[in-house]
Amino acid sequence: MTIVSDVQKLSPGDRVVMYDIDMQEIGGGVFHFAPGTIGGQKIQWQGKVYEPVPIAASGFETNGRGILPTPRLTIANHRLIVAALISFDDLRKSRLVRWETMRKYLDDQPTASPTEHYPPEIYRIDRKIRHNKSVIEWELKSDIDIHGTKIPGRVATKHYCPWIYRGYVQGLGFGNRLA
Repeated sequence: MTIVSDVQKLSPGDRVVMYDIDMQEIGGGVFHFAPGTIGGQKIQWQGKVYEPVPIAASGFETNGRGILPTPRLTIANHRLIVAALISFDDLRKSRLVRWETMRKYLDDQPTASPTEHYPPEIYRIDRKIRHNKSVIEWELKSDIDIHGTKIPGRVATKHYCPWIYRGYVQGLGFGNRLA
């Protein structure tokens, strides 16, 4: 049975939410965490162990019109997160993936399946809002958010092309001057 048919049932089962902070683009690793444990055991899914960390997440919404959501993620001060904050500029521009699946598809279940999940929600950590002794809070932005981006991304001029088109140009050599 697939996750699509599960959500159409009257009692689909328990949903499980997990998060990955991918810091590889800024020089770090990947931190897998979840809001808690199941039956006192850490969550295991797709061969990964998700560290239980108290989390409060808000603003995750699906809307087909208007501006993209800017959810907030609040995490309890965890030693690995604090070390990454210090090393990697408050984790700005790190990628956060929010995974959601059913309990029965986790690795410790007889119906375990790493492919059965809702579409992953991908965000970037935009800025740190709060950091005190107990919590760290970030504002996220959608990975496809281009608000504030200016188009064109490069300057276009009349007699100059920054791209060499098909290598050698007759009479012009390998340069990029067109006229």
